[in-house]
Parts: sequence; C-alpha cells; structure tokens
Amino acid sequence: MFLNQKPNLDLDQVNQVLRQRGFTIIDIIGHGAYSTAFLIHYEKYDSMLFVAKVFHSPSKTFSSLQNAYMSELLNLQTLSHTNIIRIYQAFQENQQLYIILEYCDGGTLLSKIKEKGMISHRELRHYCQQILS
Repeated sequence: MFLNQKPNLDLDQVNQVLRQRGFTIIDIIGHGAYSTAFLIHYEKYDSMLFVAKVFHSPSKTFSSLQNAYMSELLNLQTLSHTNIIRIYQAFQENQQLYIILEYCDGGTLLSKIKEKGMISHRELRHYCQQILS
C-alpha cells in the first residue's frame, strides 16, 4: 500500500540496504523533493516501528544534499524533548543518506490540520502546551 506518487529513488536498493542492517520496509509514509520516509520494522525490537528517512535528489548535488542531511541530523541530535522524535541511527550507503527515527503514529501537527481543516482554540492551546512543555 504505497503512496500514489513514486519517489525518485531505487526502492530495491533502499530495501537491500535496510535489510542488511536488520530493517524491513512496511510502507512508504511520505516523500518530498529531497527525501522519502519509510515505515520500517527493526528485527531487534519485535513490537517497535521506526521511520527510515532516505535523502536523495536527482536535481541536487551530493554535497548540497549532504548539507541538508547534516543540518537535520544536528537539529535532531541537539533537541531533546518528549514531544520531539528521537533519532536512533544515521548512515550513508550508495550515495544515499539515511536517518532512522522514532515512529509516532499520531501524525504531525501539520497532518492533523490538513485532515481537520481548522482546529479549535482549545486544540491549538493543547498542542502549544505540548510543544512548550
């Protein structure tokens, strides 16, 4: 059950790289201009799911893609908060950059707003309290 649009990367190659590290792809859960996010299972942790974010872009040079990757890595490593996803691994393979992240099944604030349209002041206050706590 993959998303309608196919990301611009070799899915077989990504699958092989992740399998070599003990991960199994379950689904593609998002993609953008520079990365694709996969819902994955890690064989070490039977009941836990993770996200593999794979950075790729045919329109960017590898060095500029590395800059975006390193910026995101730095942000994730320096932010420590119960309401911010945790990073578990980061690695490079075959000119592709990978970040393994905690999976939060509730979705993002943006996905909730897109799903509902407008959110109430009460909901907004609740989300702001979570972010600022």
